[in-house]
Amino acid sequence: MILADEPCASLDASTAREVLDELLSVCRDAGTTLLIVSHETAVLAAGDQVIDITAINRPEYRVRAVERV
Repeated sequence: MILADEPCASLDASTAREVLDELLSVCRDAGTTLLIVSHETAVLAAGDQVIDITAINRPEYRVRAVERV
């Protein structure tokens, strides 16, 4: 598993795309997971699955989480 926190945040669009393509390629070739934390739409769009963790801070989520326990 590769964990990447905002890996493209300080890069220009072209370099960010290259970095993201390389990360995705390495993970797909190795059959491993890439977990990226990002606010950038282009980065999120490249993912196979996107999880919005801001829901954790919403009161309605906390109620459901407690009910599941």
